[in-house]
Amino acid sequence: MIAAAVGIVAGPAVAEDAATKTADDRAEATLAGSEQEVSGRIASACLDNNWTIAERTEFKVVCEGEEVFMPLYGNMRIKEVYTFNLIGADGITRVRGTSISQRRRPIGNSIELEGSGGEDMAVLLNKVGNAP
Repeated sequence: MIAAAVGIVAGPAVAEDAATKTADDRAEATLAGSEQEVSGRIASACLDNNWTIAERTEFKVVCEGEEVFMPLYGNMRIKEVYTFNLIGADGITRVRGTSISQRRRPIGNSIELEGSGGEDMAVLLNKVGNAP
């Protein structure tokens, strides 16, 4: 059983929100626990958001959001892919999230753009950081 998680670790003080957004719209957090523990909590939070876990290792979790069909935009399909990279030391794990927006059209062309999922990932990391 995982012990109670804490938010941002800054010396002995603990903040209420675990995640911050960087200037380039990436979510970042410092969480208590090993990479394996934090990786498991992130994967569980992805499932709670109805995201699919595409990959999970000790140092990386990749989650995919639901594909959205956009008939008014040439039948485009859009899916957000969220990647969380983890590195830890001394029982504290630093997590940085990035997202990619995959856009596909029925004629076969697709593009990947740096996503705008920073807010979604920050909310998810706050849930992870404040989980019981």
